[in-house]
Amino acid sequence: MADHPRRGPTPTDLVALIAVLATVVTLVALDADVAKLVSITGALSTVYALWRSGGHGPHPKGGED
Repeated sequence: MADHPRRGPTPTDLVALIAVLATVVTLVALDADVAKLVSITGALSTVYALWRSGGHGPHPKGGED
């Protein structure tokens, strides 16, 4: 279970969605390779998800060689 309650959509969420969509539309208009589109949108989505979650990801364990 999460430590914090789920929050609803915010204006920042809308801006992030529009930015990702604008990036895809621009790349399609520039005739970008499909693999590049997938990579870029996947990376943007991952960065946004990490930002939205507060950046809490897996932490490396100390003391292991």
